[in-house]
Amino acid sequence: MGKKRRGLLSIIGERLEIYRREVFLENIFLDVYFGVGIFLFLFLFIFGGVMGYGGRIPLNNSLEFNLLLLGITFLVTFVAWMVKVFSRDGTRKFLFIYLILERKKESVYPLFLFLNLSFFLWIFCSVVGMPFIFGLLAVPILRLLFLGEDVVIQNRILRAAIKETQSYEALTGFSPMVKISTYESLMDLTRIKDQMYRSAQESVQSQKMKTELITNISHDLKTPLTSIINYADILSKKDVMDQEAQNYIRILGRNSERLKSLIVDLIDASKTGTGNVNLEPVFIDFHELINQIYADFDNEYEKKGLDFVYEYTEEYIPIYTDGNVLSRVIQNLFSNVNKYSMENTKVYGRTHLSGDRIFFSLRNISEKEITISSEELQTQFTRGELSRTTEGSGLGLYIAKNLVEILQGEFRIIVDGNYFQVFVELPTELKKDEK
Repeated sequence: MGKKRRGLLSIIGERLEIYRREVFLENIFLDVYFGVGIFLFLFLFIFGGVMGYGGRIPLNNSLEFNLLLLGITFLVTFVAWMVKVFSRDGTRKFLFIYLILERKKESVYPLFLFLNLSFFLWIFCSVVGMPFIFGLLAVPILRLLFLGEDVVIQNRILRAAIKETQSYEALTGFSPMVKISTYESLMDLTRIKDQMYRSAQESVQSQKMKTELITNISHDLKTPLTSIINYADILSKKDVMDQEAQNYIRILGRNSERLKSLIVDLIDASKTGTGNVNLEPVFIDFHELINQIYADFDNEYEKKGLDFVYEYTEEYIPIYTDGNVLSRVIQNLFSNVNKYSMENTKVYGRTHLSGDRIFFSLRNISEKEITISSEELQTQFTRGELSRTTEGSGLGLYIAKNLVEILQGEFRIIVDGNYFQVFVELPTELKKDEK
């Protein structure tokens, strides 16, 4: 029994401590007023005859009871005020004063200030002789008003803190109106935010190191590779050489060029993945660019029996963008079609202008069924056919997607069995304040 009693006292003490820290002085005033008022109400109801009221509750002319009740309430509230003033744990004090100080932070706070004037009006009516019973009945209404305001205030504090998570600044300077439970939630949010910041920093640092490593290795590989290509070219022009040696030289030259292309793709993937591309926008004709790039692939398409059909809605579509970057995008798309299309099929290209946006699409039939998703096709080192029997780095679509986004456009892929279609959406004018 002794242990249970101590446990109960401990629970009561904890509840009182939470009440002391959490409750505003206005609420303490109302709680004390209501508690003492109920006591007087019952006392008068039971002992009214002894006091000269004949067992009746004084509904009118109850100024003396109001003053007595207000006096007791003010005394208890003053004691609570002194406890709060000298406490060092940041307990909440006057809600009305807090709302005045923070009225500009939330648009609803001035409304709460106006509503809370009813609290002072209620005290004034009690002083001038408001019927005793009416004063008691008004307390639950005022208490619910403060409770509702506090719920809204805590939600606003949390919402403001959540908005701050978009930046990497520490959450500091919490509102003095914050409750313990809200404060704990804010501290959890701060810890989550700090973890997000550290993870983002580590990710950026890791990506930076990876990019620098790839770039440095690629440049180191290009130097000896260039020498190999040059010497292979010199050897291929020698007249005194048997047929077998000439075949070896051709194989050496072809594979060296392929390796060089892979290294260039690797460097481009590294740069475009981090957005490290300088743009130099100029006015170009979109149709002319498409036709020029197709002309470069015309012979390759003819070898595979690919028939390119190009449709457009406008004869002339000017675009203000970086011509070199856009050319690389279109080249990668045409190259992808050449590598993976089924022989003796049609390739459909279409361009149309809608407002200030240019929409370009390229559709073909793949030689083998594409068994991976469109999202996977846009990642690094991914090919439409997983056997890796075709030449290529698996970086073409990844680089094209990154470059389109750098040009402030959108890049989408649709895959349906053997059918492959890519969509590129670009602005007609590249904004100068964006890359």
